[in-house]
Amino acid sequence: MYRYVQNSLSKTRIDEQLSGKIHAELARHRIDSDFMPFSSEKELSTLLESLGQSGATTIVVVGDDFDFNIFVGVIGKLDSVTAIGYLPVAKSKIAKNLQIGNWLDAVRALSQRKITEKIIYSIGSRYFYDAVYLSAPESGGSKPKTIKIRTEGNLELSLPLAKIGFENLNEDHYFNNAPIQISAHEPGEIITKKSSLKSKIINVFDKKHQNQGKLMLSLHSKIFNLEGSDNFVDNLGRKYKNTVVVGKNSRKIRIISKKTNQKSN
Repeated sequence: MYRYVQNSLSKTRIDEQLSGKIHAELARHRIDSDFMPFSSEKELSTLLESLGQSGATTIVVVGDDFDFNIFVGVIGKLDSVTAIGYLPVAKSKIAKNLQIGNWLDAVRALSQRKITEKIIYSIGSRYFYDAVYLSAPESGGSKPKTIKIRTEGNLELSLPLAKIGFENLNEDHYFNNAPIQISAHEPGEIITKKSSLKSKIINVFDKKHQNQGKLMLSLHSKIFNLEGSDNFVDNLGRKYKNTVVVGKNSRKIRIISKKTNQKSN
């Protein structure tokens, strides 16, 4: 049973013509179904809980990488045997990793339903797929003086205000014992107070690698504890409390792809 979820507030809009083409192709492969909308993490979480109880075996995200990462954040609501699909309607780094070229390619992959397993890690009460980035923006006119980082091996570091990135390296066997990489860069240009908080954070990270600021830290561990701000915000605009634990929980997801290291369903 295939079910499709779509962010109704997505920046990537699907017009009637494209929607008709997608549904026609899904119907041709006998995997068509309505696109069920969500407009917030809370609404998506409730929707996934409902889909899990309904016996859906495959849940597909329709949209862009932003929408897919929002979905992965609350994936803890799904049973680990549920297959995850992605139908990108915009240029997509994640789809490229899955060897899916476009939405038509994705429909064909979904119909074949070949599974690749991947381990993902938690950030607070959420999960992240490949990478997530944190920043500590202004709050009440003040900024934290330091950000404290502690690894699983009790290495403790104190950094000045920085942009913090966590990358999932579990597919690289070299990092089996320490699959999460943390990097810290100096903050870039000063952010004005005119735009929304979400826009500020996205603007900080929506830059090419060479514009991310001077590298301050790069190391690996299974678990990181991050402390130093009561308003950490990630690159999707989601807020976190004073202490953020990364990697405390992990889970295996079964994702549909065209990669060569496929595992049969």
